[in-house]
Amino acid sequence: MAAIGFVDSDDKLTKFIGFLILMIKIFGLYSAVTTIFSALPGNIAFSLRYIDAFIVLWIVVATLIAVGLFWLLIFKADKIIDLLKLDKGFADDRIELGNIKYSRSIESDILGIQR
Repeated sequence: MAAIGFVDSDDKLTKFIGFLILMIKIFGLYSAVTTIFSALPGNIAFSLRYIDAFIVLWIVVATLIAVGLFWLLIFKADKIIDLLKLDKGFADDRIELGNIKYSRSIESDILGIQR
């Protein structure tokens, strides 16, 4: 039984859009955590070493832009999907990976982890 105001959850396109929204939000959270624990401390340490009005302004502007991007990725993921038209052109609900070899997939994962 569907609740009032909700789309039937059996709709394949709705599930796909939900998956895209989830992936965009996870990417936004990952980016925010990475920035908070790596880029932001480095910028603060740099600004404390060389205190200058331009550097402080640069860090404030960069932080505001980053927070804005994270806000968009986390709270406005559905608008990003609409803007980029990510839900168009999918006739099938399956993702075909083709002839990807297992060993090649492991190599790609290891390279991604090393970065």
